[in-house]
Amino acid sequence: MNRSSNVLSTGFSAALAVSALVFPVNEANAFPWSGFEWTLKDSGDTPVGPGPNPFSGANVFVDAQNRLHMLIEDEDGDGVWSCSEIISTRAVGFGTYTMTLETPIRQFHNQAVLGFFTWSDQGTTNTELDVEIARFQGTNANDPRLVHSVQPRSSHYPVPTTWTGASFHQFIWTSARVNFTSRPLAGAGTSITSRINNPPRPLATTNLRINFWLRAGTAPAGATGPLEVIIRNVTYTPS
Repeated sequence: MNRSSNVLSTGFSAALAVSALVFPVNEANAFPWSGFEWTLKDSGDTPVGPGPNPFSGANVFVDAQNRLHMLIEDEDGDGVWSCSEIISTRAVGFGTYTMTLETPIRQFHNQAVLGFFTWSDQGTTNTELDVEIARFQGTNANDPRLVHSVQPRSSHYPVPTTWTGASFHQFIWTSARVNFTSRPLAGAGTSITSRINNPPRPLATTNLRINFWLRAGTAPAGATGPLEVIIRNVTYTPS
């Protein structure tokens, strides 16, 4: 699809529309971003996990500042909201993973979930390690918005009101444990840390993924246009 026409038609700012013209993602092929080649998840109109939701490759683009944009949108105005997911083409394993998130965590819609995670379709726990921005335990002001997990074990944390801008998220995966750190990039606010012992070992099919989706696959209450998340970069350093 023509991402620039879609951006212009859904109420984004003029500056965002201009930036979106620069590096459109080719939906048919893997695309490079932040040191990886990525493929796009596209299920057409069929809801699939997580959610379940429909996923569309058209909901991803890279702007002139090399930032990744991921959307959740009702493109056709028919009440069907499609989500977004990208999947690394190369395998990953033990090492250090980071994500710099441009979108302030406390600005996320209550039903939206951002996942930065490892995954394999094999194994009992899918070698799933996650940093998630998600409101799985309630949507009151002080309910958790941040999740660190080595599936099926998770730790949920409230995010201080002082976290008003970009944030940095890291997990370090070793054979003995996974250490998580999340912190604001600027301003007041202490780091949120977790340690989960005895994680699964990576498999030859474990890759890195980022997704942006809706809890329970239901339309986002009160949304009048697309939901969007912007990610500055990600890194992976093997150990």
